[in-house]
Amino acid sequence: AKNSTALGPRRFGRARLAPRDPEVDMPPTPAPPAPFAMPQQSMIKTFAPMVVLYAMRGIDFAADEKALLILRVAFGVCHAIALLLSLFLLMRISQTKDMRTVTVEGEKQPFHEHDRRHILQGLKTLVMTCAIVIGMHAKWSYYNPLVLTSLQAILGFVDGPSAKLLSAHVFGKDIDRPFETPQPPSWLQDKKAELTEKKEKSDGNAKKTKSKKAN
Repeated sequence: AKNSTALGPRRFGRARLAPRDPEVDMPPTPAPPAPFAMPQQSMIKTFAPMVVLYAMRGIDFAADEKALLILRVAFGVCHAIALLLSLFLLMRISQTKDMRTVTVEGEKQPFHEHDRRHILQGLKTLVMTCAIVIGMHAKWSYYNPLVLTSLQAILGFVDGPSAKLLSAHVFGKDIDRPFETPQPPSWLQDKKAELTEKKEKSDGNAKKTKSKKAN
């Protein structure tokens, strides 16, 4: 008792701590995951032909002359629009002559030369595709290629180099270069290979016939 009195009363309890700053001591709140964004333009370009072909599955173009005429007119109009837009872009590129440079395969090119090459490549692909499809339709009465190429001619200005050129030279947007070189659709490449094979076979048969006659 004497010792406790001499030392004084003991006080029990927690030590008082300095208040915490919630903005400093609290762990950072993790950011919510970003919502999954679908590439709208690529989705349209991918699924639009499938939807149109599905909607037209019940039309017999071989029996319905009116439907066949509408399909042919639509084919011509779509390709004419794509051709006119490409020529208009080519004219705009020649007028602006953007001299900023971009490196393509280790070589520096002015923007206008880079854009001009892409629009000329697009024109070449458009004309080649149109010629092949017309030949397929005239010889074998294929109808689906008319639908597919008509859509692709227009949708090329929604997604791809032609769409970027349209944004840059018509709407004045700053678009990064270089562009990726577009490839023809796989079904068209398969048909082209099939036509080439048939032509080689027919040429071979013709040579054999001539050699037999000569003998």
